[in-house]
Amino acid sequence: MLPEPVRRIVSALVLLFPIALLALNPVETELKIKQLLEKSVEKNQSVHLGLLLIHSDKLDIHWKYAAGEAEDVNARYHVASIGKIFTSTLISQLVEKGRLNFDTPIVTILPDSLLNDLFVYRAKDYQNDVLVRHLLNHTSGVADWFEDKPENNPSLLQQALADPERVWTHEDALLFTRRHLQAVAPPGKKFHYSDTGYHLLGKIIETLTGDSLHLVLHREIFTPLQMNQSQMLFYSEPADSDAADMLRVWLGDIEVSSHKWLKADWSGGGVVTNTEDLLEYMRALVNHEILNKQTLSAWQDKARFSYGIDYGYGIILLNFNKFSPFYSKDLNIWGNWGSIATFMFYNPKHDIYVIGTFNQSRYIRKTVPFLMRVMQIIDKMES
Repeated sequence: MLPEPVRRIVSALVLLFPIALLALNPVETELKIKQLLEKSVEKNQSVHLGLLLIHSDKLDIHWKYAAGEAEDVNARYHVASIGKIFTSTLISQLVEKGRLNFDTPIVTILPDSLLNDLFVYRAKDYQNDVLVRHLLNHTSGVADWFEDKPENNPSLLQQALADPERVWTHEDALLFTRRHLQAVAPPGKKFHYSDTGYHLLGKIIETLTGDSLHLVLHREIFTPLQMNQSQMLFYSEPADSDAADMLRVWLGDIEVSSHKWLKADWSGGGVVTNTEDLLEYMRALVNHEILNKQTLSAWQDKARFSYGIDYGYGIILLNFNKFSPFYSKDLNIWGNWGSIATFMFYNPKHDIYVIGTFNQSRYIRKTVPFLMRVMQIIDKMES
């Protein structure tokens, strides 16, 4: 899912002056972060819950909190666009196996029947110029099925919310893009966040492996990392048969947890999991257990998402130092987030993982300030 236009996030940021903190011991630090989560839920009427996991091997901390409706710190939730990082991982594993590379033209893998009319810009078809990396960092020019709106017609999302019992699949999403939306630019010329582009990456994975995407996801990531709480919603089940149902999800005032159109998220963000499983994944990624260092470095081929925010191959880089002069580059983080204020980020300086959710699309604009305050508090902790 696409977060609300990030310019709104940036415009919502006030200049963050340093919190008046002296050096904190670990107990004080943990308390302040717990209070920050609780207050974030309490002070926002539309936010019903909060989950937060803070982990650092370097600092020897592992803190988990739940607030509001999320009484279980190990509760499962829909991760929204964090799921794109898994798709990027599967593509990158295929690169390491020599099945393709980041500069492979997608027309050499996918059929014309799938690509026709997706990359037509100002009457010229650019499908032959689209490379795998263009899909990964949202510079292919293809429209976004999730939020882009046809002229004089409702968007797919608007239609889906009006009929929550209707099942929309990723095939429907691709067809909607082809029939009702136009490309926004030639490949490589403009950043445009596109779930459609990530659906094409999912199709590439299926074409090259000969298996359904959810089977590849479990085989290559979930099972090796023992992510037993994880699944692709509507397509697979978690390895733990006792796994709880996912927490409720809100798009504004609408609770969408049972909506059938969520099946269309697929390779763009259809994963349901918990914070512990996401930690296992991020630690494996950071420590080059599922991708080698060279491949992970290639993910830094980034495009500008918005001021202070860049997008690489399935990852978002938050440059806090661009938002406030009181932040050094050492506190910047990378990872991914989702439209319902889900987040999964890592900071190398402190070897800190910050993972959680608010399950409310209205909170996405406040996610950056929240993460900035978390990092500011961590930075004050005495080792």
